[in-house]
Amino acid sequence: MLGVTVAQGNKSQANTTLPGLIELIESMPQDKRPALVRGDCGQGGEPAMAALEARGILDPPAA
Repeated sequence: MLGVTVAQGNKSQANTTLPGLIELIESMPQDKRPALVRGDCGQGGEPAMAALEARGILDPPAA
């Protein structure tokens, strides 16, 4: 766990947490970024998946 942000129940869905996740990932050095982000619950929806794919997070590393 790198950090936790607590919000009321109607402010904790993927739409409101995705910007923070992307900001966290982009703040990391390239070689320290995760190779995979688990996409269950709300984070597995199309907006989150597209944002992660655009940053190469969901693609397997090149061999």
